[in-house]
Amino acid sequence: MEEETPMYDEGEEVEMTMSNRSRSRARAPQRTRSAWKLDLPPAVPDEQLDQMMSDFEQQDQDALVAKTWSRIVVEKTLSKFKWYFPQKDDANAPSLSKAWTYFEHITLARHFVGETSADHKLQRAEPGETAGTELYSPWKTPESALNEWGIGIGAYFSTLRVIGIIIFIAGCINIPNIYYYQSQEYNQNGQSLSGIPITLQGSTICTDREWVACTDCMASEWDFRDQEQARYATGTDGTTYVLRTLCLGAQMSQGMFNWATLMFLIVSFLLLDMYQRRREVLFDEDKVTSTDYSIVVTNPPPDAVDPEEWRAFFEQFSQKQVTVCTVALDNDLLCKAYIDRRKYRSGLKAQLPFGIDMGDEDIVREAAANLSRERNAQPRTCFGMLFACTLLPILRSLGMMLPPETLADRLFKSTNRIKELQKRKYVPTHVFITFETEEAQRLALSALKVSKLDIWKNNINCGVPTFQGRILKVKEPPEPNAVRWLDLNITTIKKVFQRLITASLTFGIIILSAFITSRIRYRYGPSFSSPVISVFNFIIPNLVKIMMLIENHSNEGGRQASMYLKITVFRWVNTAVIINIVTPFTSTIGPDKRELLRTVHALMISELCVTSVLRLLDITGLFKKHILAPRARTQDAMNLNFSGTQYNLAERYTDLTKIMFLTFFYAALFPGSLFICAVTLFVQYWTDKFCLMRIWASAPFIGTQISKFSRRYFFSFTILAFAILSAYSYISFPYDNVCDPEDPVSVPTGTFPVTFLGGDTGQITVTSDTAVEFCKQNLFGNKDKAFPFPPRSSLASEWLTDSQATLVNIYGITTLVLVIVYVVVVFGGTMLTSIMSLFKGMYKSEGMDQKIDFSTVQEIFAYVPQKVVPFYTHPLLLCDVDDIDQDLIGWNDPNRAYDYYNIIFDVPYPGMKRHKRLHTNTRKLGKIAEAKSYRESSDRERSVVEGDSVRPIFSVVKWWPPKWHEANKDDREDIPHNDSTGSA
Repeated sequence: MEEETPMYDEGEEVEMTMSNRSRSRARAPQRTRSAWKLDLPPAVPDEQLDQMMSDFEQQDQDALVAKTWSRIVVEKTLSKFKWYFPQKDDANAPSLSKAWTYFEHITLARHFVGETSADHKLQRAEPGETAGTELYSPWKTPESALNEWGIGIGAYFSTLRVIGIIIFIAGCINIPNIYYYQSQEYNQNGQSLSGIPITLQGSTICTDREWVACTDCMASEWDFRDQEQARYATGTDGTTYVLRTLCLGAQMSQGMFNWATLMFLIVSFLLLDMYQRRREVLFDEDKVTSTDYSIVVTNPPPDAVDPEEWRAFFEQFSQKQVTVCTVALDNDLLCKAYIDRRKYRSGLKAQLPFGIDMGDEDIVREAAANLSRERNAQPRTCFGMLFACTLLPILRSLGMMLPPETLADRLFKSTNRIKELQKRKYVPTHVFITFETEEAQRLALSALKVSKLDIWKNNINCGVPTFQGRILKVKEPPEPNAVRWLDLNITTIKKVFQRLITASLTFGIIILSAFITSRIRYRYGPSFSSPVISVFNFIIPNLVKIMMLIENHSNEGGRQASMYLKITVFRWVNTAVIINIVTPFTSTIGPDKRELLRTVHALMISELCVTSVLRLLDITGLFKKHILAPRARTQDAMNLNFSGTQYNLAERYTDLTKIMFLTFFYAALFPGSLFICAVTLFVQYWTDKFCLMRIWASAPFIGTQISKFSRRYFFSFTILAFAILSAYSYISFPYDNVCDPEDPVSVPTGTFPVTFLGGDTGQITVTSDTAVEFCKQNLFGNKDKAFPFPPRSSLASEWLTDSQATLVNIYGITTLVLVIVYVVVVFGGTMLTSIMSLFKGMYKSEGMDQKIDFSTVQEIFAYVPQKVVPFYTHPLLLCDVDDIDQDLIGWNDPNRAYDYYNIIFDVPYPGMKRHKRLHTNTRKLGKIAEAKSYRESSDRERSVVEGDSVRPIFSVVKWWPPKWHEANKDDREDIPHNDSTGSA
């Protein structure tokens, strides 16, 4: 039997007192700014939710436009049908109405009614706010209010809007080209364009073609696919005939409008970068956050676990004080074992009869075995047997739907593993220091900046202060909720190996996607392959997210940047490159539905419609809300299905860059695509805004990292692609692989019977009495040509007109200059910074010091180790938080104590600070330790004693309140406490 001090059951519902969230932190007489971040939706027990949900429902009834349309349809219609809500006649069943109320008042963002901030912006309310609030309107909410979701979200939407306007103006510059390409001047003797979509008629699609005799053309030079078979024919006398394009679409006049567009885009994106940089600085100054006051030490000495030592060292840089210190230990294996144990315990408890003593191994194993026997004795339906043979093994291999005996076995094995891991010695990996002032943070970063070589050699004579004889490596940390605490201990070598694996998998997915897309295109045409590409673009990011489980990142920004890179590369290749590769060169500007420009057009329309519709449909969210939720057995389980659809900023940026890349890739041949792109971006703007306010769950606060990453690498590369692809589009025109010979050869004209490449027979009419010769106009893959960069007229003198040659040379020079500038500015700057950092410290402060103390800022948080897990609606705490201001934790469940979410109480260990958990929410108190029922263990043991210090097995957070805070302590509201406790 497992010998364990009885623990508070983390799944147990206990009696609690309801109260609104109260600000317990004392305030100095000083101006404050909001640094608000979204709490995760709390899991509220059914019996405690009644009054709160009733109040919310009454507010919804009183308001004119208070409910979402989905909720109205469910409450008035669907919930009345048993096929939709099987428990509708059960008086004890959980309430769908409460679940929808939970979704609208806790999951979705709301703002105060009639209240605005000092700068007249909508003031966002906390989840569960009982004062008058209403949902943000996707149509009326100003863009400035989107910063309430974080600076990164505000930057994304402003970028999306501005780029849409820029590309629309670029399309206007190309109106003369659009007009020319749809005129008779371009297709002089061609067929009517009536069969071509009107949005494609302003492209270089050419119907003015003629059959000509070719003296040296061979069948091997033509593709044997459908559209190519009709371009090559052989007469009865052995004469070879091919189709020649007569349209002149790459002349100086058309090219210069395109070149002017390129120059406009370069200038516009430079101005956009300047504009966004300025906005980001202003936003950062306007929103004071934890990172403005904090630094992180990434190479602490192995024995430096005492926060007091770190405080004493860093207070030399502060005129006031160090306020918080977090010493993060390399205990990731221990914490993961605790989390696994919670998962197994929760899953097992949900299946076993109520009241089972989960601490008694014999009783639990016997109950699990009895339950398994009962289930095996029940008759199986056909569907059940099919499920057991197909999906169930897959789900169980992923750790889902495990039988009770397996869960019991894993539960007690994890307990034993935890006890073994508790005996290890853990050393610090990172130390987070939060000062009381921004000035102190900047002074510390400036005073401790040192070259990488000095850090690697531990050159204590380099002139910077040392800590325990070590040169510290310090930097500004990410925001607290962006730190990935269990990944801080991963070595660089392991990270490189992980990225090689995920890069290989990404490459494999690209190859697979290309194969499937090409097969569908060959067999069914672009009308089928284009939606397939759009579907791939929609589902592949989910596969990439699964792959990202392989990678470890110390912060969420780095993780999303890695995800951004993989998704972007896939979507760019899948959307623009693959269709170019699988389409025959001579099928580039033809009118057939299987030819390149028709495919590009179909793909852009598909991206405009299919992607937006899929996002709005929110298939996963619909399944949870309308299938799983009505069948949930408890209110808690039902509410979990209304926690919103997860999203990330990196994926949103990939949708933006994907359509930009596709448009710029083919802009020279299809100038009208600029207008389609602009419309797509405007649709994406409103679609994402709607999803943000009606569908999506909250996401970690990333800041401007992804925005800067996009502008520096991806936006600039799309413009470079515009220049390069335009140059090669013009040099390859007219895409027919035939040229006039130096010595003309006369051939007969007339109508001749021929056999086409595929074996079909027919007749063609030849009007030209001069034969042509074969010339490979595709410079890539042409072994007879020199290195094809930069594009220049000397590479294609056989088929270029004089006007076309001049245009190609202009573009050749332009692309060469842009490539050099891109490499020097984008990569050269990064390389130069990396090289310089070897020899000198590189810290430089940005923005102005706002002269606001850390402790006076409402809703600002400390670096408290925690982990978000899917089976809890709040993060699990990974450290002792008894003696810190509860406001610093970063979230609040109004109905459960923080102890419920703290793993350190799950399995007793020598040296535990206390053995009893608090059940009641303590948010009206300053600290958990101030609760009347709070008691430290009288028989507290020490696991490892070194002098008078305890060697911790969990990360350590220490808070030193400013003197004025302690002086105002007695001014807090005198409230009664009804703290019930249970054994820890």
